Amino acid sequence: MRYLRERALNERNEKIFKRNFKNPLTNLKKSVIIKIQNKELKKKGTSTMTNRDFYNAVINANINEEMTQFATDAIAKLDVRNAKRAERPSKAQIANEPIIKAISEILTDEPMLASRIAELCEISTQKASALVKKVEGVQSVDVKVKGKGTQKGYFLA
Repeated sequence: MRYLRERALNERNEKIFKRNFKNPLTNLKKSVIIKIQNKELKKKGTSTMTNRDFYNAVINANINEEMTQFATDAIAKLDVRNAKRAERPSKAQIANEPIIKAISEILTDEPMLASRIAELCEISTQKASALVKKVEGVQSVDVKVKGKGTQKGYFLA
């Protein structure tokens, strides 16, 4: 009796296993499948189609006047939305404004290394190097540093 029960359970489990693992992708989440498909597309040298690409394809296909007009209007809406987005500064740009002002106050006509600017502004050297380039009227020159080689020095012109 016990043998028959175990055999029935094994057969049932095999059926469930075969049903669930017939296609290994059936158990993956949809997002994982999409990621796999995107990786395959990138390997082939293609990428996913954007809305703009789709609407341009509809316009080029010239299916009928109504669809062409809809696609043209949709592209115009995309342009308006992108223009609004470009006007507005990002959160990072807003956060960096006071740092850029502080850097402009620190700089003189003498070359100063990004590491020194970072010390004075209490930020990382990489951030200082990136933000000093956004200050108006800044020029760079190569400065020889003992033990470190040549580094860029920044100064106001």
